[in-house]
Amino acid sequence: MVDKGLHKIPDVQAGRPLIPMPITWVSLKDVKIPSVDFVVNGMKLTLVPVVEASVNLPANQRGIHASRTYEAIITAVNQANRTGIKLEELAGVIAEELIRKHHYSTKSRVRIKSEAYFRERAPVTSAVSYEVFQIILEATASKLDDDIDVKRFLGARVTGLTACPCAKEMVREIYRSVSNGGIAEDAPLATHMQRSYGTILVEAIDNMKVMDLVSIMRGSLSAGTVELLKREDEARIVLNALEKTRFVEDAAREAAAKLLQQYPTMPDSNRIFIKVEALESIHNHNLVAVIRASAGEIRNQMTRGLEA
Repeated sequence: MVDKGLHKIPDVQAGRPLIPMPITWVSLKDVKIPSVDFVVNGMKLTLVPVVEASVNLPANQRGIHASRTYEAIITAVNQANRTGIKLEELAGVIAEELIRKHHYSTKSRVRIKSEAYFRERAPVTSAVSYEVFQIILEATASKLDDDIDVKRFLGARVTGLTACPCAKEMVREIYRSVSNGGIAEDAPLATHMQRSYGTILVEAIDNMKVMDLVSIMRGSLSAGTVELLKREDEARIVLNALEKTRFVEDAAREAAAKLLQQYPTMPDSNRIFIKVEALESIHNHNLVAVIRASAGEIRNQMTRGLEA
């Protein structure tokens, strides 16, 4: 039973802060929500999404009412269960609900991540394995007078290989020097390879599918990883990677180009984020390449490149 006297307790969060300074984001992080059924490549998966939900705070408000953030998440999840909202739309629903519950906030941001799996076949034996990737959902909401403007983003993080083109060419020159030039141009020459992670996050448009983004990102690396491999499969993946050597810079650019080929009607204003990270095998450091641009900026750069 709630003590009737509790209504007299002051609203401490609504008090004036000692230092009247706005806060860009105040967040609830690592919030696990009830499992969600999601279909990926024909497989019905049960996911456990993890949410980070944030609102801004004005200078005259001491703190957020944190329970309202959690309530906004649960309200959106319950609404999704009742009305069948797709997982891709969930971040946007939460972002909008945050603005409604935190009346003092004018902006909100939601990030949702969850592991998922797709079926993959080994390149020679066709053995089936299940490859893990990460679904990424983001949304931002802004209060505009009586309206709330929501932007939704869809993305994925995948695993693959990058094979160094520089070392491959150096190996070619060494072989040529010791064999008096008797090395075929298409010989599968050695190079160093590394496990690499590719992330792609795009301001969503209608009919955008997360598995399209997975395919774009995996196809931009030298090769994809496969869990179940027999010896002949391993050899084929190594050869595939050697035939398609990539710097992280190459892979990031390739993913940007493939994305706009897949979705040619994407508005120029839509934001795109691509990141490729290679866990270097012959160094104690790693390499990262990032592209952060609008679809229009990428189109213009590609056009200028073709004209050069």
